[in-house]
Amino acid sequence: MTFPASPFEPARLLGAICEVSPGTVKVTAPASAVPGGKSFFGQSLGTGQVGEFVVIQSGLSGILGRVTRVALAEKERLSVEPSLAQPDNLHPTALVQMLATLDIGRQVVVRGIATCPGLGDKVFSAPPSLLRWVAGNATGSDASDDLNLDLGWVANEQGVRVNAKPERLFGRHCAILGTTGGGKSFSLARLVEQCATHRCKVIVIDAVGEYRFDEAHTMRLALGRTDKAREQGNFTLVSMPYRFLTIPDLFALFQPSGKVQGPMLRRAIGSQKLRAAIENDFGDDLSSFIDSRGVVVKTGRLIAEFDAASAKYATALQSLEADFDVFALGDQILAECIFTPDKYKPDKFGIEDGNVTYCTALIHRINGIIHAPELACVFKPGTHPPLTTKLVEFFAPQNQQRVLHLSLRDLAFDFNAREVVANAIGRWLLRQAREDKFRIEYGPVVVFLDEAHHFLNKSMGDEDSKVQLDAFELIAKEGRKYWLTLCLATQQPRDIPSGVLSQMGTLLVHRLINDRDREVVERACGEIDRSAAAFLPTLGPGEAALIGVDFSIPLTVQMDKPRNEPKSQGPNYQEAWAKKDAPAEDDILF
Repeated sequence: MTFPASPFEPARLLGAICEVSPGTVKVTAPASAVPGGKSFFGQSLGTGQVGEFVVIQSGLSGILGRVTRVALAEKERLSVEPSLAQPDNLHPTALVQMLATLDIGRQVVVRGIATCPGLGDKVFSAPPSLLRWVAGNATGSDASDDLNLDLGWVANEQGVRVNAKPERLFGRHCAILGTTGGGKSFSLARLVEQCATHRCKVIVIDAVGEYRFDEAHTMRLALGRTDKAREQGNFTLVSMPYRFLTIPDLFALFQPSGKVQGPMLRRAIGSQKLRAAIENDFGDDLSSFIDSRGVVVKTGRLIAEFDAASAKYATALQSLEADFDVFALGDQILAECIFTPDKYKPDKFGIEDGNVTYCTALIHRINGIIHAPELACVFKPGTHPPLTTKLVEFFAPQNQQRVLHLSLRDLAFDFNAREVVANAIGRWLLRQAREDKFRIEYGPVVVFLDEAHHFLNKSMGDEDSKVQLDAFELIAKEGRKYWLTLCLATQQPRDIPSGVLSQMGTLLVHRLINDRDREVVERACGEIDRSAAAFLPTLGPGEAALIGVDFSIPLTVQMDKPRNEPKSQGPNYQEAWAKKDAPAEDDILF
């Protein structure tokens, strides 16, 4: 895309600089008071209204800016209303936020202001040809042979398309922010569809099952109840067997309380893992320790014998996917309740404790959770393939599918199941990344995490057994170097940890009304980008501020609608309430 022949067209002159401050200039803008605006050869000319882009002629270079405020002098404030005062020559001024330097000699956009302009420098409305060039240069899509993602157009400038290189969007992680109804879901779907036009590998973790993607290049998987009828189409039910959950994950699910239940649960899991290791090895080291229920009984046994078996199978016990029988866990906890009387032989385990009431509540809670239908995909996977197996299949180079759509719609909200299972998925992906699977075997992977506030900044348990679910936070902090990047989508930026949001190199921000949400975004932005944050409450549906360290200027983009729109609409009251058989008003008793 070539630099426009004349970025400083005389017909587009707005005024001159009358005041200079770091980052902003005040401009005389008499045209801003012209009713109906102006036009030039059929093109609308900017008149210095709020939100318009302008270009400052400063020496041999230009400075791109945006109008953020327009005002009249105090003595002229009544002149704009003829019925209150006689109209006179008005002298409005405009406050312009300087965004970037236009290096005309090298024909590039340079982030920041190389040299501040001087008093009297002329200011012009930015022509569409210049905005087109700036948009291409700012997003890195100015080379026509590059691989680009088509996002939409510059707001109020439909002829100026916005395309971006994927490395600039996702290379330093990305966040899509916006309140309900602002277009956040549409933007996520649009980005995924644009990625799918290339040979990508994208994972979409769909928290509520609202997304739809073309079946040709999509692997559709669902986690949750296996007895619920599905309405979303051809989804393959998968499981997340509990052997993929770590001890902290199980603690988050089972919620042991106090300083007694936690150690008991940890010892019971360790004993059952040892039992599984021995049985898998067909060994007989502890055959006498295991009773008919599959419980490792320790009372009165030599501690050294148990320690020797633990040392022998240490590798299997330390495996992240070490198997054990979760259905024997309740009985095993009772077997761990051992009382050691005074003067008892120190080389042996104690005797059975007759008072086990301190563990009864934990046992009931475990039995209730492992038999819950909502968690059958975790504790009773049946014939459904493990999610990790399908992920490996999806990553295989010979697999032509480009999008893995994982629906969590039917996964229970109870027992912290969604948070724990999603965290286990993130941890598995991070382990693959740390083993260099993406950089060497699979290629770069982008994970779209919808409703991210449900899965980030989460801790479970009390002070004595608190568990931090931080897999996606770790991906945000270290995944980039392993070719694993995140794209978070949330309507509550204030609930995203500041350490995670600071790792997001690109922000696509839709309308934000809550002042705390806007403050979070402004803190995550650079000084120049805060001019775009000022417009967040006024953005229309589908409009978003594109802000990022790899973009030389912030752009307000009208995102294109995706081909397959998400089901994120609210209830249709007109259709639901307008029933012919509704009772008459006189028949209703209050």
